[in-house]
Amino acid sequence: MLPLEKVISCAQCGKQTQINQIRADSNGKDWICIKCYELQHKKAKRVPDFSFSRTAEPAQQKTPEFSISRTAQTSTIKPTSITPSKTNFRCLRCNYPFSVHPSNIPKVCPHCGREGTLTQVQSASSILKEVEDEYELYKRSKDNLNLSA
Repeated sequence: MLPLEKVISCAQCGKQTQINQIRADSNGKDWICIKCYELQHKKAKRVPDFSFSRTAEPAQQKTPEFSISRTAQTSTIKPTSITPSKTNFRCLRCNYPFSVHPSNIPKVCPHCGREGTLTQVQSASSILKEVEDEYELYKRSKDNLNLSA
């Protein structure tokens, strides 16, 4: 283990810097001081935010803003903006669960990077609703067959 008092020169500006104030360069081969590191990462291209979140963890959703209107007898609270819900996905290759906003659906798995392995995960309530709808259609068709006989 290296002592904290050891001094290394920054590969970018040449300044002598203590080892606890050194960071890896963007090329991964050199060591640079914190000031050069911050300058380097300000210039770096930002990856678009897909807002991935594991479904096992509680989803971090924006708290809707509320408007409060009061009268002499009652007060009501109405949401002024509602955050659209996220869509749940799972990778068929690595089984990674995540949820994203419907406008940011990725083409590759954010965990393993494989393309074409993502499938949309249905919630239990949507599966139950689908089964109930199919059952209603079945009952109607059965009733129609009994009436025509």
